[in-house]
Amino acid sequence: MKLAQPTLFIPCLLSTFFSFSLSASPIYQCKGPNNRTVFSDQPCEGEGQEIEVRDYKIGGAVGRDAGGRMYESEGHSDDLKTSDDSYKKESSCVFISSTELRRLKIRHSLKKGMKSKDVRGSWGSPSDINNYSKGRSQWVYYVTGGVRYVYLKDGCVTSWRTAFDRK
Repeated sequence: MKLAQPTLFIPCLLSTFFSFSLSASPIYQCKGPNNRTVFSDQPCEGEGQEIEVRDYKIGGAVGRDAGGRMYESEGHSDDLKTSDDSYKKESSCVFISSTELRRLKIRHSLKKGMKSKDVRGSWGSPSDINNYSKGRSQWVYYVTGGVRYVYLKDGCVTSWRTAFDRK
């Protein structure tokens, strides 16, 4: 079995990948050279068809349908209200894709709006946690030669800094 030539395969793959993020733009499936399937944002010459790309959101919350709306099932309305409250609380954090989260964790980096559980995944458990009013907290990490601080509000990173010992 012969694999597709990289010169055609990679642009087609990239074109398909980027067109998913631009779901409002039409995508056309055409027959290219040597009868290969090619995707384009321009109508095809000759034979081809416009294809529909659905926008699938990954994630969600318990008690919610795919569109984020609450649904109720018999006997679980109390659980759904609790779920709804936690959903609202987490909504102040920004959405970070799993790919970007993986990169941040590998680099031991943070991003504004990151969830506290993801901070633990990137920097580990803090040495100290200082809790303040109105959902604010400061996580302290003692590192060689200094201290790192992460500031959170309602479980989401607002800022961070590193202070080094001056000797």
